[in-house]
Amino acid sequence: MAIGVAAASLSREPIILATLAGLVAGTLSMAAGEYVSVSSQVDVETADLKREKTELHRIPEEELIELAEIYKKERVANRFGNASGKRAHPTQCFGSSRQG
Repeated sequence: MAIGVAAASLSREPIILATLAGLVAGTLSMAAGEYVSVSSQVDVETADLKREKTELHRIPEEELIELAEIYKKERVANRFGNASGKRAHPTQCFGSSRQG
C-alpha cells in the first residue's frame, strides 16, 4: 500500500499516513483473528468439560477406567495410575460435589 502511494505522491506525508494506516489495519486484523481463535477454543473446552461432568455422574466406573488409561499412556505405573484415579475420582474431578 505504501509503495503505491509513494509512486503516486511527491510529498512524504501521504506515504507516512498510508504506512501507519497499513500498520494499524494489520494490527487490528491480527487482534481480531486471535480473539476469534481464543473464543473458539474456550467454547470447545467448555463443551468438553460439560460432557465430562455429565459422563462422570452418569458412568463413573467407565470414567475411572478412562482416567487410569490416561495415566498408563503417560507412562505412569499401572498400580499408581489406578490408585491415583480412585483418589481423584469422582470427588475431585471438575469440581464435583459428589462424595464417593
